[in-house]
Amino acid sequence: MSKTNLFLPLKVFLTLVIFFNIGVCHNAFSFEARPLFELEIGDNSVDSGERVGMWVDEEKIVSYDKFYFPASFAAYHDLDLIIILDSIRGRICKFSTSGRYLGEVKLPFKYHPIDFAYFPQAEKVFIIFQDVPVVGVLDIDLSNSLRIKSHKTINIPDILGVGNLDTNIQNIWPCEVSSTYECIFVLNIGAESVSNAAFSYRNERLSPLGNIDRVIVEPIGMVANASVVGFAPESDSEILVKSLESSSTDKFKLSKELIPYYDKTPKAKEKYSDFISDVKGVLGLSNKADDGGDCLFARLAGTDARGNIYIEAYYGSAEDTINNAYLYKLNGTGDILGKIEILTSPRMLVNRFIFVDPDGYIFYMHKNARYKTIELYQFKIY
Repeated sequence: MSKTNLFLPLKVFLTLVIFFNIGVCHNAFSFEARPLFELEIGDNSVDSGERVGMWVDEEKIVSYDKFYFPASFAAYHDLDLIIILDSIRGRICKFSTSGRYLGEVKLPFKYHPIDFAYFPQAEKVFIIFQDVPVVGVLDIDLSNSLRIKSHKTINIPDILGVGNLDTNIQNIWPCEVSSTYECIFVLNIGAESVSNAAFSYRNERLSPLGNIDRVIVEPIGMVANASVVGFAPESDSEILVKSLESSSTDKFKLSKELIPYYDKTPKAKEKYSDFISDVKGVLGLSNKADDGGDCLFARLAGTDARGNIYIEAYYGSAEDTINNAYLYKLNGTGDILGKIEILTSPRMLVNRFIFVDPDGYIFYMHKNARYKTIELYQFKIY
């Protein structure tokens, strides 16, 4: 397994790492929501149609060099649209929110896609790939069509002027999705030369935007405006919101229930010190233990058009298992507006399994191994 491939499961799916290392406590799990719909997982056949992914037993995979199940997705309640990135088959699949299959878009790229960002108003899709430091651009109105008007790839090291990157581009996050003429997005890169970068795509040209590298940890895009939000360097408890246009920065402290707490007992601290170090390295957080109750870890999941921020948090015993998981909704000053219980794990290697749409509808993608299906859930925190 190459260094890049070894990094893939740690970065793109922290919950899978936790599942294999400390497990999930099924008896304590009280999540009872029903999925919007379920999709059958595909097999080795060439024509998969509305089936997505390719069935494999992930616990038996030695080298994670590709996504066998959908790597990412996006969903829009007001457009009655769910878009699934079927990486193993190199395509994007469209479904209604009731599960009706609306067709596929075969991606005109030779690389393995791992994440994407869709700008409905600008009618653009940006795609990142495994092991290749380029971004693919599709000119397509996915809301109403399956036709690609044009496409191209852009070399990110050339745009950044850094030569080459020593790792994957890991995630892509859209900002200010209401614009019809400009697409702003953030890339989580994690390379030694650059860890995160923001870009503006306008008049068919991509340009760097703002300076966010190493001043904010694991930033994601604010879909309400041209800003990013992430953790402060060397902190588990402080969130920064940085404007990409003015470079101004606001910050707030997380509530105690969202701050990880790892050292309940000396035994637990010793047992999981290496594991916690890996986990926090993946998240880009510090190794400092804070008194955060039963929170094992928390990370940013998305934002909405009102400027609210969504954080997923996982709870349980540091000596044992993850018992529960919740998604929190915070306003721009860090006040908790509400929370919902979510699944403790998507049960598959996946780059994005939670998606928050601009209207604040929350979608969750989960693998049901028993029935060999992909389940799509929808929630809302009022």
